[in-house]
Amino acid sequence: MNTKEKLPDVLYVEDDEVAVRLVSHNLSKVCRLEVVNEGYSAMDKVKAKQYDAILMDINLGASSPSGIEIVRMLRQLENYKNTPIIAITAFALEGDRDEFISAGCSHYITKPFTRSELMAIINDAL
Repeated sequence: MNTKEKLPDVLYVEDDEVAVRLVSHNLSKVCRLEVVNEGYSAMDKVKAKQYDAILMDINLGASSPSGIEIVRMLRQLENYKNTPIIAITAFALEGDRDEFISAGCSHYITKPFTRSELMAIINDAL
């Protein structure tokens, strides 16, 4: 990527610190990554700034709405109707992908994933 180009802004909604460190390291030269660890903070962030893509963990713990609930809220916002939202999840059973896509996610990747899988999906989304 040309250093004169503006890196895309990506919001990562994830409550697992290990996953945050891994993704942050892998995407450090690809985008400007901001991280929040629960859904309400994600909604505050998207109302204050326009992101080029969102990485959304599906299971955000008991103190937060689920990633799917946040995706549905995001899709109600006019400026996020077409923003790429990548579901990042350990849910990998038959039908899970379809459920997340039908809920509003544009992409889906299961944990654990490789660096090349992550880069491929980020490149596709952006």
